[in-house]
Amino acid sequence: MYLRIVFIFIVICFFNQKILPETIQKGFLNIKNQSMIDLKGEWEFYWQKFYTLQEIHQIQFKTYCYVPHNWIPCNQEHSGTGFATYYLKIQIPDRWLNQEIGLYIPTIGTSYKIYINGELKEEVGKVSNIKSKQIPLYGNRIILWKAEKTEQEILIHVSNFYHKSGGLWYNISFGLKKEIEHLFFKNLFFDLALFGSVFIMALFHFGIFIQKFLLRNTNQYRRKYKFRTKHFIFFYFLLFDFYKNFICK
Repeated sequence: MYLRIVFIFIVICFFNQKILPETIQKGFLNIKNQSMIDLKGEWEFYWQKFYTLQEIHQIQFKTYCYVPHNWIPCNQEHSGTGFATYYLKIQIPDRWLNQEIGLYIPTIGTSYKIYINGELKEEVGKVSNIKSKQIPLYGNRIILWKAEKTEQEILIHVSNFYHKSGGLWYNISFGLKKEIEHLFFKNLFFDLALFGSVFIMALFHFGIFIQKFLLRNTNQYRRKYKFRTKHFIFFYFLLFDFYKNFICK
């Protein structure tokens, strides 16, 4: 009974977010009453180009790509590797003016630079149009700045030569500072809780493995225990899962 209550509490905490769905249409989003929003929809997208904000403003023929998704359907080559520019214009409500606003950015495949209103805010990994110069890097980020005007412009340069598909894989959230920080630490807590659970399970089965290893040659072990390969398989599975989700991340 208590476990059910705890489970329900965790689900409510992690999924009761102040995020209302909006659809970005042709690279533009108008925010009305929300305090935080997922930036999903049609971003402007330019394949095999690293455009500046000034160059974006001069483009007559615009192309688009749905986010969150990889960029394979958005380029004529249907290639997962390459580089591209994503651009989005956002109209924020007047009540956001002179307040701290920001972005919560999950992992992007596989390195990127992000510009806010023409100013470089962050580079994750090393962005390049050449494979030998690109350095991939994974991880979540938050970017904060002061809203000095109602029109906000987000420009992202993305390059990927080390994964089967690049692009903006996951939802990017945009909103007031307190909401963005709340989302960041909530996801961080979830990752730490998951890490702790997997780590405890790994220690438990490692202990069983060590115990059986030390006793395997004794008569007591032969009488009471029967060697089972599945104990080793599960132990190695936990180690692999730990490495994949936390070390590689």
